[in-house]
Formats: sequence, C-alpha cells, structure tokens
Amino acid sequence: MAHIQAPKIRSVTVKVKGNDYERWLLDFGTTNGQRKRRSFKTRKAAERALAEWQQKQTVEAEKQKVLSRRIGEKAYKLTTDQLLDAAKAIELLAGRSALADAAQFYLQHTEPAGGTRTVRELLDEYLDAKKQAGRRADTLREGRSRLGRFSRDFGSQSVHQIAAHDLEKWLDLQGYRGQTRANFKRVFTGFWNYALKRKLVTYNPAAAIEKPSIDEKIPEIFTPQEAAQLLAAAQKNVPAMVPYFALGLLAGIRPAELQKLDWANIDLGARRVRVVPETAKKRRMRYVDISPNLHAWLLPYRQDSGVIYHDRHKFDLVRREAGVRWAHDIMRHSFGSYHLAHHDNAALTSLQMGHQGTSVLFNHYRDLVKREDAAKFWAIEPSTDPTAAAHKSPRGEAATA
Repeated sequence: MAHIQAPKIRSVTVKVKGNDYERWLLDFGTTNGQRKRRSFKTRKAAERALAEWQQKQTVEAEKQKVLSRRIGEKAYKLTTDQLLDAAKAIELLAGRSALADAAQFYLQHTEPAGGTRTVRELLDEYLDAKKQAGRRADTLREGRSRLGRFSRDFGSQSVHQIAAHDLEKWLDLQGYRGQTRANFKRVFTGFWNYALKRKLVTYNPAAAIEKPSIDEKIPEIFTPQEAAQLLAAAQKNVPAMVPYFALGLLAGIRPAELQKLDWANIDLGARRVRVVPETAKKRRMRYVDISPNLHAWLLPYRQDSGVIYHDRHKFDLVRREAGVRWAHDIMRHSFGSYHLAHHDNAALTSLQMGHQGTSVLFNHYRDLVKREDAAKFWAIEPSTDPTAAAHKSPRGEAATA
C-alpha cells in the first residue's frame, strides 16, 4: 500500500464584504490533478477533522494488511500455471464479471446441486412421481407419449445441458405447430419444473419457448338430423351402447368421463347424473340434468350399478352405420350449443358442462345454432318401431324395466 502524506493545517485570511476573517484550511494536497481542501472557522475544528481522517486511515490500513496477508497466503499456494490461467480468465472476462462469479456460474451449469440425470433417467422418475401423486391415467399417458418422443432423440443427454433453443429446434424439426406445439410446451414445462425443484437444473428452458399463436376454431356440432341418425344407429345395431351415445349427446359428458361413469350415479327418479371427482376431468363433482328425451333413451337400459357399456369396435360400427361425419368432442360440443340455444342461460349451461365461468361458452358455443334447431334436438326420441332391436345388455340379457 502506497504511503499517503497526512493533510496539513494552515491559516489563511479571507475578505468578506470588506472585512478580513481568519480561516483554517485542512489541505489534502493534489490527487489525480485535483486539489482537495476543507475550510473551518477555528483551528480546533480543523484539528478534529484531521484526527477523524487519521483514524479512518488507520482502520483502512489494518484491513489492507489482513487482506494482503490472506491474498499472499493463497497466492503463494498457486502454481505458475494456475496464476497464468487466472490471468487469462480475467483478461477474457474483460471486467464483465469477477473471476469468482464466473467460476460459480460454471459450477452451477456443469455440476448442479442435485446431481445429474439424463432425460431418460429423469423421465422414469418423473412419471413415477406423478403416478404416486395421483395424476390421472390420461395425464400420465400424455406425458409418456410426448416426453417419450423427445427422449428418443435426447434420452442420453443430461437435463441441465438442454437449453431453450434445443427444445425449439426439436419442435421445428418435428413440424409441430399451433395447439400441438402448445401441448409440448406445457408438458416440457412440467418436466423441467420437476427437475428445478430437485436442483437438477438452475432454470426451466421450456419457460423461454415462444408461445405459439393458435387460431380460434369454431367447434363442429351435429345437426339435429345427424344426432337422431347416430342414436337410431346405436338403437338398431348396438343397443347396449345407446346409454353411452345418449349421455354424450344429451348430457355433454366427456368420453373419458363416460367410460368411468357408473349407473349408480344416474338417478332417473331425480333426473340427474352425478359426475364424481374421480371421474370428472377437473376433479370437481358436478350434476347434469336429465332432459325428458334423455330420460326416454336411458330408461330401457337402466341398471342399479355397473359402468356404462362401451366397446371401441362397436363404437366405430355405430358411427359407420349412422353415416355421420365426426370431429373431436363433437357430441359434447353439440350438447353445449343446443343447451345454450334452448335455455338461453350461459350460467346454467356452464354449470351443466363443468366450466368455471361463462367465457368458454361465449367464445365457442354462442350463436352456433338457431332456437328452432335446438327445439328439434331436444325432441329426439327413441324409436317405438316394434321391429327395432330388443334392448339387451352386452351379455345378451334383456335389461330390466
């Protein structure tokens, strides 16, 4: 540490409005071409300021001695190669960061606090954790499917080495756009959030993926004639599946919910269906009213308990025999559209469909059908033709009335 000469106190005479006054200067000399001085009315005040300055200098000198000793001890242990390496690193940083901060950043990104996992290793752990947490089978299947596709290309790479541009480049190569890309972003976000909580990464790369633009699509619905054809085809060809199609069309129950729905939750006397939390998509219980025509469709097939009968091949058979077009969730969309047009009550329709609020209805279902078409939809009744197929259970036993 260079020696600093102590400032000097000297007396000067200043003239103020024609009068001479004595002042005491504490002169610190010239530093970097600039002269520093402080003026006091009395010598005692100047001496007090000088004493404070000297005390600060003493404390600072002691700090510098301790620091120099510590640096000297550590520097003494460094090899020539280490000193040269440190000098080169400081030169590369060019003042943008301290060498210690740069080293800390390197360690965080090469040796995460929670250790390292490959994508393949973490995928198994992640899905098992979600299963133990009670996530739905559909959620687990989606995660296994989407992340499994990614794992085929990046399975052997450590999760902390994957950046946002790696994910975006992979999505581009797969040609994923719109809703598909948004679905992958959501699944990736959950996967890397899991890694983040376990300190396997220092940030979530999926959060930086640009959110894709998704054009709003008007949901496809059946015309009243098509809905009638579908139910008639079920009644004629696979009577046991009439409840499945009737509940999908006339109660708006989701396919995944239908496949888990039990007859014990269908109260034909009270005319309502209870969709229990373990069945409902959002894990919230809701009640759906049974309309008069839905009651007529369900009555011949009623049971005290047991799941609603469903068979994939027979489902396809009914669709073919009905000769109707098909689209994603078309039965549920049809219900929402005709229910809203018939009742003209967005809150009621939202409640029946299990929506939180009415925004979904106004965005997707409003003004899709005319009131007269809604009246036709809610007048669709089962056939009373004596030549129609007998109402039988999947085992061929007639259902009890």
